[in-house]
Amino acid sequence: MAYAIVKTGGKQYRVEPGQSLLVEKLDAGEGDTVDLEPILFRSDDTVFDAKALKKVKVPDRPSDQKCHLCGSDMVIKTGRFGEFLACTTYPKCKGTRSIPMGLKCPKCPTGDLTERRTKRGKSFWGCLRYPECDFSTWNRPVPETCPACGWLGMEKKINKAEGETRKCLKCGHRIVIAEPEEVALG
Repeated sequence: MAYAIVKTGGKQYRVEPGQSLLVEKLDAGEGDTVDLEPILFRSDDTVFDAKALKKVKVPDRPSDQKCHLCGSDMVIKTGRFGEFLACTTYPKCKGTRSIPMGLKCPKCPTGDLTERRTKRGKSFWGCLRYPECDFSTWNRPVPETCPACGWLGMEKKINKAEGETRKCLKCGHRIVIAEPEEVALG
């Protein structure tokens, strides 16, 4: 059986003739075409692009955050599990933390919300101050203001039974954005 290894979005995929490739989390909208980078390998053991096999180091991006351990500036680095903040004085200071979303924690007054992952890789969102603050949610927080209490931050939830809804992180007020029939259609 013939197959090829193609590279797109920083990941490699095995594709057989006539097979379509579903790739998530790319910088493209629904229906946009995404160009695949060069074919790296074919089943006849021909390597097409040896340069693409080498890892490309992504340059660090500056941020306005300060290190929680030493007070130095932090930069945004890219690791194998995504982007994170790291101290510029590494290896003297090994301070790292998740990138905040820009939404305040509804449980404690000082923490920000950030995306985290379970041991099995499922995403959830929680407070940066964990374990002092144990707030967490399975639904993605979005920067929308609650009409009931005025808090900036609501959970976005889409399912077949309720449609698309928003729930306030602070007071629990629920808003229906799209009915179940509208979600099913489109």
